[in-house]
Amino acid sequence: MVDFLRTSSPGSVRAALLPYCRRYCLPVPANVEDGVRLAVGLTNSKGQTPLMYACAAGCPELVRFLLSLGADPWVVDRCTGRTALHYAASSGCAGCVAALLELPPSMLTRHGHRYVNARNLSGLAPLHFAVFYERHDALRALLRHDPDIGAATTCDSYDAWADGEARATPLHFAAARSNYTAALEILRFYVRAAAGAARRRTHALSDPRKARNACGRRPWQLAAGHYPADRSLAVLLHPEQPLSAALGDDVSFKSSRMGPPSLAALAAAALKDRLLQSLEAVQARLAPPDAADANPP
Repeated sequence: MVDFLRTSSPGSVRAALLPYCRRYCLPVPANVEDGVRLAVGLTNSKGQTPLMYACAAGCPELVRFLLSLGADPWVVDRCTGRTALHYAASSGCAGCVAALLELPPSMLTRHGHRYVNARNLSGLAPLHFAVFYERHDALRALLRHDPDIGAATTCDSYDAWADGEARATPLHFAAARSNYTAALEILRFYVRAAAGAARRRTHALSDPRKARNACGRRPWQLAAGHYPADRSLAVLLHPEQPLSAALGDDVSFKSSRMGPPSLAALAAAALKDRLLQSLEAVQARLAPPDAADANPP
C-alpha cells in the first residue's frame, strides 16, 4: 500500500485514504507525503499500527522502513496501551528492539519519559514483557539502553499475568515465572550500573532484590513460595546474599568491581599465599626419597 501511495497522484492518495479519514474524523492529506505518513500510522479496531505488527512478526527491516517513513513509535494500542516496543519485547526480536531504540535521542524522550521505560495501562514496561515471555535476547537488547529495572506495575494485567499483585518489578516477574536467566541478566545489569554510578559519584541505585510488591513480598519470597523444590533462584534473589556470592565467578561482575582491593582482601590473599607455601614445605619434607636416591649406584 505504501508503494502504491508513493507512486500515485495526490488525488489518488486522497481518494484511497478518504474512508479512513472519515471514520476517525481526520483531515484528508493534502499531498503524497502527508498521505504516506498517514498510511504508516493506520490503526485497526484495536489501535494496532503497522509498526506494531512488524515488531510482533519480528521484522527489523520493516520496522526501520516504517520508521524512515515517519511511523510514530510512541503510539499505543487500544487493548492495554502497549507501544511497538512492548510488541518487540513480547515477540523476542532483539533486532526490532534495537531498531526502535536507535532512533535519534529527541524521539526517544517525550514529556520527560524515556521510550525504553514506556508503560502500558497496567504499568508494565517492555522489560516486564521480555521477562514474562522469556525473551532473553530482547531482554539483553533492552538492558543495553539503561532501562529502569525498578519499574513497578500499577495493577494486574491480563496480557502478562505473573503474580497478580501491583508494584511488581521485572525481578518479581522473573521470580514468579522461575526465570533464572532473566534474573541473572537483571542483576548483572544492576552491578554494572551501580559501579558506574559510584564511579561518577551520582545517586546510588537501590538493590532490585529489596523491592516489595503491594503485598510486601520481595522477589526471593515469590520464588520460594512458587517453587519450593528449587531453591537456586530464591538464593540468588535473597537481598542478604552478597552479590559477589550470588553471581559467583560471573565475568561481568568481576569486571565491574571498582578501585583497589580492600585491606581485608589483601590480608586474606597474603595469608592464603603463606599457607600454601607452608603446605608445600611440609609436603616436601614428608615426601619419600626418589628411586635414584634410595638405590645409589
